[in-house]
Amino acid sequence: MHSIRLPNKTHESRPWRIREIARDFTLEDVWALPVYGGTEDFQTLLENLVSFNPANAESLPARVLWRFRDRLGRWFGLGSISAPINSGRDRGARKLAIPGTNETSLTCRLPGDLRNTAADLAFDVLPFAPLYRTNVEFAAEVSNLTVHGVMHLAWVHQGEGRYQGQMAVYVKPRGPLGRGYMALIKPFRYWVVYPALMRQIERAWKARVPECGTGRTANSETLAAPREKLRSAHRRLQMTEQSTLSKAELLDSLRSSGENAVARLRKIPDAEFEKGRYESGWNGRQILAHIASIEWTYPRLLDVARKALVPKPAETQKEKTTDRPQRAARGGIDDYNARQVEKRAQMSVTELIAEFEANRATTVAAIEAADEALFSTTIRAAGGNNTGPLADVLHAVAVLHVAGHVNDIAGPAS
Repeated sequence: MHSIRLPNKTHESRPWRIREIARDFTLEDVWALPVYGGTEDFQTLLENLVSFNPANAESLPARVLWRFRDRLGRWFGLGSISAPINSGRDRGARKLAIPGTNETSLTCRLPGDLRNTAADLAFDVLPFAPLYRTNVEFAAEVSNLTVHGVMHLAWVHQGEGRYQGQMAVYVKPRGPLGRGYMALIKPFRYWVVYPALMRQIERAWKARVPECGTGRTANSETLAAPREKLRSAHRRLQMTEQSTLSKAELLDSLRSSGENAVARLRKIPDAEFEKGRYESGWNGRQILAHIASIEWTYPRLLDVARKALVPKPAETQKEKTTDRPQRAARGGIDDYNARQVEKRAQMSVTELIAEFEANRATTVAAIEAADEALFSTTIRAAGGNNTGPLADVLHAVAVLHVAGHVNDIAGPAS
């Protein structure tokens, strides 16, 4: 495998979410990364990234250049590039406003469905702060006295269930000093830093994902059937340690993510929905049938939370249980999903999108009518894969889960 610097239009031709968030930044570089894999392997790429340490690069020039840049930072107060964001170093630089704005971070620009989606990620060495994550995108920002920058990673569909990593760099220099610094280091970035970075990423990728590291597409025996795909998608949404969303934040996420999903789905030609998306299983229309049908169950999670608040009769020691209240699915969650998709086998794409819209409106209305206190109640959703405060469970299943499946459908066009 090898990395290639790509034309900016390769990145700009796709509807990545970062383009709206960093709309006033300059797209500096776009690179095809030497990593390939399936839908589930994007998380592995992110794990490799956050643990990356350029000071330990195999290339001696890269190590020397990296350490020299840190020394310059100490000498001239430019900020360190080898300090994690929460290390306490260079706090003053990170409080600087983004050039031309009053904002100090791009987090304030994130729509509701992207907030808190990368809260479980933290860089070991690099001074980046994660912004957001979807099934096919990740972005992190860095701020120092020379520039406010954004690193964007994308998991680009190559066809037949195979994806390749892509990295884009957005920058906003801080005045003449920042522009001069960017011009000065540009040759070093292209001839020393990026090549060393790509080699280190490739080595780590081959060590952790050997099948994908060879650049070969896995055969049908190694690819998951649709039920396992759904289970994997649900496992990725398990609750992380983060503050519980408020009712207002949850409603904002539900509205914006629903509108975004409908807009993306309506742009896809009907014929594309008939193409396979899960190997040996569901096509795009069937995935759409799944998210349209499952949406109507989300208001029932409110009833689960309400039931949890009702005092129970005294129990004997033998009867006591620590199980969280949950909503059961007859025959198991996999059988339920399959039945609902089969019931909609004759519905058109237009009808399925309309059903999703109607059910999302019902979800929003039910949440609007619920008491604020209800959303901190701990529940467990069907299948037991999402346990936590009601607000966070709803965000996982109705925002992140749906967004993931929309990405599954729109993969080749995203």
